Amino acid sequence: MNFYKMVSEATNMTVDAIHSICESKNRLVIDVAIDDNKKLSYFTGQKLEKVGISSLYITPEIRQKHGIMCKPGKLINYLFGDKISPKEVKNLTQLFLKDESLRLELWDNENIKEAYLDKNYSSVKGSLGNSCMRYKSCQEYLDFYSNYDVKILVLLNQYDEIMGRALIWENVYNNIGDNFVFMDRIYTCNENHESMFKDYAIKHGYAYKKRQSYDYRLNVIYKDKVYDYCEMSIIGSGYFNDNSYFPYLDTFLYCSDSMELSNKDGQYCLNDTSGRYETNGINVNGVWYSEDEVVYSEVYGDYILLDEAIDIDGMWYDISDSNIINVDGEYYHIDDGDIVFSEYHCEWMHCNDAYYSEYENDYFKDNEVFWCDIQEDYFLNEDKVYSSLHDCYITSCLAEYSKIQGYYYYDEVEIYVFKDLHTGELVDVFEYNLSVIDYNKNICSIDDIVIVGGKIFSHETYQDWRN
Repeated sequence: MNFYKMVSEATNMTVDAIHSICESKNRLVIDVAIDDNKKLSYFTGQKLEKVGISSLYITPEIRQKHGIMCKPGKLINYLFGDKISPKEVKNLTQLFLKDESLRLELWDNENIKEAYLDKNYSSVKGSLGNSCMRYKSCQEYLDFYSNYDVKILVLLNQYDEIMGRALIWENVYNNIGDNFVFMDRIYTCNENHESMFKDYAIKHGYAYKKRQSYDYRLNVIYKDKVYDYCEMSIIGSGYFNDNSYFPYLDTFLYCSDSMELSNKDGQYCLNDTSGRYETNGINVNGVWYSEDEVVYSEVYGDYILLDEAIDIDGMWYDISDSNIINVDGEYYHIDDGDIVFSEYHCEWMHCNDAYYSEYENDYFKDNEVFWCDIQEDYFLNEDKVYSSLHDCYITSCLAEYSKIQGYYYYDEVEIYVFKDLHTGELVDVFEYNLSVIDYNKNICSIDDIVIVGGKIFSHETYQDWRN
């Protein structure tokens, strides 16, 4: 590798300019380190003088023994950080970390076990070396993947040793119905190789995780766009078997009875490293909740959300139930007898605050009605009139007004109506509730007289008057 030429091609700076920058900052004879090809090594003028050699005669042995090793990013940033952008520094660093002897291969489903087994790794280090599913004892857990359209992308060195892997899920659906391929968490011996997987995903149009960890399951990058909330699911074959073994899943760790995987929720949680699973909770309306978030309702014979439930007389109801009524912040069942419906107000009322009118066949508030002892019922205040005859308020709806006598009277009091032969108008004949009355200065029984049009008649006189 020619350090100066690679920098020149990546930055458009001339090789001479790069040499000048390196010399001005006392970083000479830069090349790949002998003991670690992921690092660079260099000499300072003082180091060359101390060793007693010219920069023209640096052999691999001298570089290995006397060269100063450092990470590419640190050296590149020191030399060129003030001349190129941070993005160019990063890209240039990745360029030096790239190993031409490494290659990516996409393996079929039946080779997933081989890709997981740690005896096939180049070294047991990095996130790949820390994988909980790398052991031989976990191989039977991986049979689970045969239920899905999933392959595995592996990074191999020149000795065909595995240096990285990532599951490639096909036929993935998101929450808006898109179908795509998803690259799951990337495991590598060296995190610098993660970029090779991401480049592969971008090249082939795959979606991939924003961050390579077991969390951040909903954060996805797809077609150069970052989605901080992306629900995804995968349809599997068969049915969930309690007696089966299951691998630890980073992203699609939720599973249903129908073997549908999800990165959001599900009945079973596949994050147990011993090949088992955890019950994720209880399903309410297609969503899984913890036991602390739900309550069992004997009314419905099922679980309901605790935040949307109300206990009425020891029974749990959903507050959205049409039979559950909220009256002044308290919930009641429609049949429990504590509430009544008012057509007048088009709302429910508590019995203690409601007054029933037989005449109106409805319920009213206290300040809207009055009680009539004569009529023995509640009536609307707006229809209230005072009767001097009865010495109380009565409702005008059931009252008659006597123009002749000048008062209201209850229309169930015995009234006779005749036609005044002189005027042609209807007049009332009212039997007074008095025991006697003065008629032509004689005291007579009420039974002996009638009053017509304000005139008093004996029955005989009245009959003559009528005739």
